[in-house]
Amino acid sequence: FSRINVSKSQRSSIRLELEKEFPNVLNYLQFIISTYNQIDILNKIFSCLSKWLEFGISILKIEIFFEYLFNSLNNENLFDDVCDCLSVLFISPDALKYPSTFSRLLPYVIQFETIIDQCLTTGNKEKAECITKLIIQFGENLIQLIVQMSMTTDSQSQILSHNFCRLVMKCTEMKGQYPIEETCSALTFSFWNALEEEVNSINEKPNQEILLELFRPYFEHLIEVLISKGKLPDNENIFNYEDKELFRCYRSDIIDTMICMYNILGNRALE
Repeated sequence: FSRINVSKSQRSSIRLELEKEFPNVLNYLQFIISTYNQIDILNKIFSCLSKWLEFGISILKIEIFFEYLFNSLNNENLFDDVCDCLSVLFISPDALKYPSTFSRLLPYVIQFETIIDQCLTTGNKEKAECITKLIIQFGENLIQLIVQMSMTTDSQSQILSHNFCRLVMKCTEMKGQYPIEETCSALTFSFWNALEEEVNSINEKPNQEILLELFRPYFEHLIEVLISKGKLPDNENIFNYEDKELFRCYRSDIIDTMICMYNILGNRALE
């Protein structure tokens, strides 16, 4: 839509007409889901939803598909297209406009742990990486929400916030030598950096201190994990040239993340 070469007024008119027709699109998609079972047809549903989300249709209008989307991750033949659709959903700018809607997605995301565990059991490194990317995209885009949920008086929201952080940590400390045996841990550094930045950005000193107490265990444990993950293997011959370069960049990212942790923990980061 953004590449259509029309005037600004024409673009607005086209957008309005498309938005008016979206309920018909939804009805048709629901009909397809209830009627057809062919993989190639179902894959097109996720591609269609992705395009509408990229177009800017409100996330509120596709809530009816949430459960179907997440359940479809369990279908190996649909997995790639579902991941692409969820990726577009997770980085949606609607996150700040509709926090309550995105908070309802959090339990689904936390259930990704089951898929991660399956990947670890079967050694499916590529699938684990796809799921980790989704987790981090969600976490980075919703970092304010995750922090706010940790401070709310609602115990269920607090639990969800901490379970999400625990899930990210699980991906960070994934067993295996990077980048040969696992490629997930490097993806998580940006989340921890974003979390540190969000906590540090809180203007009210009392609230910042509360948040620091809440998240300090994660930050402190993260340092231990990073020190371990950044160690050179006993036998460096397991690396080819590309592996060595990836691991060099990985260690550089580890250093940057540890500096972030020092910024918020101070000398406690050195203990």
